[in-house]
Amino acid sequence: MRMENFMIGFISILIAEIILFIKIWMDGTYVGLRFAKWYFGIAVMVAVIVGIWASTTEW
Repeated sequence: MRMENFMIGFISILIAEIILFIKIWMDGTYVGLRFAKWYFGIAVMVAVIVGIWASTTEW
């Protein structure tokens, strides 16, 4: 069950971050490659942290 919790937390955060990125991009704000690299790098780190937290927490 712990690995399932990790995957649920990880994928949920990644989906939320992708939706937020698409919204920023669609609003016409300048989104360069440098911003995209940093954004997705931070998003993956946050998703891993949330996944680890979800896998160590008893539900």
